[in-house]
Amino acid sequence: MSARQWYSDAQDTSQGLVYLEFSFLANGASDPVTTSFRGGGVATVSHAATGRYLVTLQDGYRYVSSKAVDLEDLGTGSDDGAYATIGPVANEGSGHTTALTFNVYTRAAAGTKTDYSARRVSLCLVLKNSGNGT
Repeated sequence: MSARQWYSDAQDTSQGLVYLEFSFLANGASDPVTTSFRGGGVATVSHAATGRYLVTLQDGYRYVSSKAVDLEDLGTGSDDGAYATIGPVANEGSGHTTALTFNVYTRAAAGTKTDYSARRVSLCLVLKNSGNGT
């Protein structure tokens, strides 16, 4: 056991961190079906353009400390190299009254914008709570 002060079961060294894990099933050129949502903290996910989803969180936060996204593999025994990324986060520092928003991009191995169907997109964010520390 270390001598640090931990602030949660995750053994954080910072106060006021929020861990948000969320996933949805890509739905081609349509918005993801809400029954495919897993996790919490996300208000909406909408298909914004080919290979782009707009994600709006339920709450505002001071800033995003860390973000990661994963696009589910085909599961056929071979990886097709498709991937997902998260773009810049809007509304950081706006306090708890303005929800954070960002785009999730899905791409084929060559980088081509691609709409996928029935492939799970999983997000993991570490957020700084608006009311705690720096």
